[in-house]
Amino acid sequence: MWPTLVLSSIGFLALVLLDTASGFLLALRFLYLLPIWLATRLGGRRCGLVLVGVTSIWLAYQDVATDSLRSAGPLNLALRTSTLVILTFIIAEVETALRRSQILATRDPLTGLSNRLALAELARRAIERTRRSRRPLSVVLFDCDRFKAINDVHGHATGDHVLCLVAHALRATARSTDVIARLGGDEFVAVLPNTSRIGAKVFAERTGSALSELASRAGYEVSISAGVGEWSRDGRTLDDLLAAADREMYRRKTRAQVVADFHSR
Repeated sequence: MWPTLVLSSIGFLALVLLDTASGFLLALRFLYLLPIWLATRLGGRRCGLVLVGVTSIWLAYQDVATDSLRSAGPLNLALRTSTLVILTFIIAEVETALRRSQILATRDPLTGLSNRLALAELARRAIERTRRSRRPLSVVLFDCDRFKAINDVHGHATGDHVLCLVAHALRATARSTDVIARLGGDEFVAVLPNTSRIGAKVFAERTGSALSELASRAGYEVSISAGVGEWSRDGRTLDDLLAAADREMYRRKTRAQVVADFHSR
């Protein structure tokens, strides 16, 4: 809040100086909406109302200094202040709606993770930084094992709960610089900057352990499979890395199924 107020106050003071230097002769009053708009957009309704109060006091002082308050009357002052307050609330509501629509456009509604659209942009930026720095980067693709059976046996509500548990495990394991997203269905993706293939496999194992612990507390038996794609070695775009990770995950699932069939005989 304070940085926003400081920035808005600088704009307000600049208008005050210009207004004062002109002897209140220039029609600058509508320009006071600009710092109010800035305060409301960056700091919310409270910041905007603070600046509305300051602006109203300053404009009232102008009226006194130019003897226009006597002719205009207090009703004019009240109407002007009310107009500024209403405009502040309108700006705040519009800004809230814009932020909400932006969140809905980039977030998975069930898990709260980034969706496929946001993943594409965030991964592009991470890959571009990797290309410039020549640091490693890996992408991990996760798939929830036997998820269809979970839905069929326990219902879709339980399936949704399991997906939220996977998202929770990813959040608990990921760093602040990592990008985690739900690709769709029961598939999740983690983009890991400054992480080699070995580090990505460690990340996948830690995520699997975290999920097992969370699922056990909830009374479920859930596991995930993972595949890794490493930048440069497996490709240079997100699609290349996801394709490599998907191939590796499929091979692991196939080997696990063969071992399970062997032991069941």
